[in-house]
Amino acid sequence: MKGDVALGVCSLRYFQPEPGGSRRIPPLGWWVVKYDHEERIFMSGFDRVAIRTLSNEFGLPVLTEISFDQSDATRQDYFFTSPAWEALRRWITRHPRLAKANAVRHLSARLV
Repeated sequence: MKGDVALGVCSLRYFQPEPGGSRRIPPLGWWVVKYDHEERIFMSGFDRVAIRTLSNEFGLPVLTEISFDQSDATRQDYFFTSPAWEALRRWITRHPRLAKANAVRHLSARLV
């Protein structure tokens, strides 16, 4: 289990992931997943109402079945029409130097 995932390929899903190569059994509950099955962030304490709010604010699809098959481009459109996207755009406009510094740092970390 990793603790991050790109917004364009993530979704919200209620399930219990397979243990994989770990001895630790992942808990049943809400997860931020990469694609439809790769658990990334366990949403401890989140109920349906909290998940729906998170979904609406960030444009994250809620998976209700294993056969969810949206393209990455469609998932990215969810974020680009969300309140979080509009808030990010406003922040970038107000803080261009911070935005540029964070973008460079984020890209550098991804390239390592």
